[in-house]
Amino acid sequence: FFIFRLSGVMLDRAEALWRLGRTGEAIPILNQLRARAYDPPRPFTGTLNEDAMLRERLAELMGEGKRRTDQI
Repeated sequence: FFIFRLSGVMLDRAEALWRLGRTGEAIPILNQLRARAYDPPRPFTGTLNEDAMLRERLAELMGEGKRRTDQI
């Protein structure tokens, strides 16, 4: 069976918003995840594109047996 983590679902939502062109709504979701993961928080800076989304997913789900190609 599959286990879904809240952070994975939030990343899915951020990616869906980005693909719909609603980047302004996607970045706060990424920043919420980053605030939890980094101390002190490191907000997302830069351009949100496919590579940036994959890097965020890789950093968040690293070590959980998920491969980068599974997320495309």
